Amino acid sequence: MVPTLGLAFTVFTVIFLLELPDKTALAALLLATRHRPLPVFLGAAAAFVIQSMVAVLAGSLLGLLPRARYLAIDAHLVVAAFVGRGSVRARELPPLGCSAEHGSGASAFDRRAAGA
Repeated sequence: MVPTLGLAFTVFTVIFLLELPDKTALAALLLATRHRPLPVFLGAAAAFVIQSMVAVLAGSLLGLLPRARYLAIDAHLVVAAFVGRGSVRARELPPLGCSAEHGSGASAFDRRAAGA
């Protein structure tokens, strides 16, 4: 079992790195350019604490369900299905720079360069 402090450090590291490029961080950055830093920090920190409390509570409740261990597998399957569907649809699209009216598969630049 992972010691409590080790787990807390792991959670902190993962959340910290994932939240850096997040919209919340950008919103706080922009708000801090127009307002005093302390109220912006307190508001952002309070919102993040409440959001984290809700997420942990929801996760704890989901953990009580008998099929909770399969939840992660199900989520991975949904993501894989969307990725697979997107790659299939991407193959159906014409290459970038091609226009459907010319049908040649060459872009306007390619046709000019070839003297067409």
